[in-house]
Amino acid sequence: TIQVIWDETMADSAATWLRGAPGRKIGLIAGRGHCVSFGIPARLTRRGVARVLSLQIVRELEGDPANQPGRRDPADYLVIVR
Repeated sequence: TIQVIWDETMADSAATWLRGAPGRKIGLIAGRGHCVSFGIPARLTRRGVARVLSLQIVRELEGDPANQPGRRDPADYLVIVR
């Protein structure tokens, strides 16, 4: 319940700020659980934000980073770090 309230608050604050002036862009830095599709991205879309992209930082391990243990939801972009 707390995470849902926090996601809703972050999405609402970001969407309100974006509506403040045409052409604004925003970057949100949040934990992995907040950035999965059902978290902040879906809540921004529901509030009318036309384009939402997610980026996830993952540690480089053997194999395809997209199939690493613990990856619950694909991001639009992966940043792979050693």
